[in-house]
Amino acid sequence: MIRALKGARNQLLDVENLSDEDLKKLEEQFQRLRQKAEHDGTRSRNFESAKSR
Repeated sequence: MIRALKGARNQLLDVENLSDEDLKKLEEQFQRLRQKAEHDGTRSRNFESAKSR
């Protein structure tokens, strides 16, 4: 299923075979994604609150 989805991370299919360096890079990428999602979620909630006033 992961391979069939556009934008999916096929790299995760073999995560157990990644080097320590590759795992660290992957961790950093997901941390950035989490931070962006948290930031975007906060911004969306603030926008919705302001809109409903």
